[in-house]
Amino acid sequence: MKPRISSVLASAALASIFALSAATASATVVLSTPASISTTGVVVGTGSSATLGKDGYSMFATTPHGSTFGFTGTFDATKFDVNYANNNGSVATLAQKPAYLTLSLDPAVAHPFIAAAYGYQPINIETPPGGYTQPNGAPQPGNTVVQYESGEGGAIATKGVNQNLFDLTLGANAPANFTVGVLTVKAGDTLGNLTLTDGSGVSSTQTITTPGNFYFFNVSGAQAGDVLVLSGTPNNTNNAQIAGLTFDSATSAIPEPATLGLLGVGAVALLRRRKARTN
Repeated sequence: MKPRISSVLASAALASIFALSAATASATVVLSTPASISTTGVVVGTGSSATLGKDGYSMFATTPHGSTFGFTGTFDATKFDVNYANNNGSVATLAQKPAYLTLSLDPAVAHPFIAAAYGYQPINIETPPGGYTQPNGAPQPGNTVVQYESGEGGAIATKGVNQNLFDLTLGANAPANFTVGVLTVKAGDTLGNLTLTDGSGVSSTQTITTPGNFYFFNVSGAQAGDVLVLSGTPNNTNNAQIAGLTFDSATSAIPEPATLGLLGVGAVALLRRRKARTN
């Protein structure tokens, strides 16, 4: 069974309802609102201060606010999703990937690209527990919230043409329901839309109305081995770029009305059986 994707930042529902929904629903796409949120008040991280990225995240070419260092160059697929310390300071990408997911460049990406972009939107990130060494050699303690300026990562593409960017491959212990947040680029290499597609071709597309906001895709019915493909269409340059990704299993999709109806029928049948026993 392939995962179902829906574009909504949904509130949590009962765990039992999620389980039944994942077990019975087919791969469909449901679009609803709100579709995006601004970075104001958002803290990306896996610790107690975080509001997004509790399962994990990857923020591309992020640089501490007001710093003078960064990186522009070819996207090294072996390094783009690791933190400063493990990356020897060459690509300023801060990340803690979820254990249940592998993030990689899609094979269709012929010309990957990453850039530190100053003057984009500020974003607060809670640093990894062990901290890291900044590219300028300064230590950054762990579990502290630092204001960064987001960079961008993706591919050199063609204006107006959808470009595959990243593959999200689910591994063991992947939650059936989770939310993918995409931080869009605020200026310059902005996108007209984002699309998340599952292995069966079912997809959901978000139109980017406010560059620099987070846009969300809910995934439900996911299983180990599923591969989701994130793509985007550049609308003013020949670069398909995003600023980062977050993953949260606490913001899973709400069951559809039909699923809730099945739950109601089951509850009525159970009550009738209990009543029959008592009589």
